Amino acid sequence: MADIHIEWNPNLEAELTKAVAPAIRKLAAERTRQYDELIPAHRGGDLEAVIAELVRIYDDAGGSITDPDLTQHAEAIVAGQRIVFRF
Repeated sequence: MADIHIEWNPNLEAELTKAVAPAIRKLAAERTRQYDELIPAHRGGDLEAVIAELVRIYDDAGGSITDPDLTQHAEAIVAGQRIVFRF
């Protein structure tokens, strides 16, 4: 049987991070904007309504959010607290 020699790029992680960083920053800014838009309409409002809106936002993007993050984010929005996503 022949030996297989594989050389791993020692900078692979850094190069991948650099390659995807713009897309992740764009997503973080978009998610922050979406959360910001919820605050005026839902400050002091119904927690379940905010949870439904957050689930919709993530569903529309092809993703998901689960507890405890879902409830914590909804509670912050109801309290009028801004959530900023960063990368």
